[in-house]
Amino acid sequence: MENLSKCANKRNYEYTDEEIKKMFKVLNEKYMQLKAAFAATSGQEKETFKF
Repeated sequence: MENLSKCANKRNYEYTDEEIKKMFKVLNEKYMQLKAAFAATSGQEKETFKF
């Protein structure tokens, strides 16, 4: 996310408002998939690697 925020500098990059909307749509979809994956495994007890 931090690396992606560097793209917000319009002095270095060109993009339209429509491209911004598309990017955030995809990011939101991927975020929701990731969140669902963690929710699906939450509370399941099994031996796993832990720090």
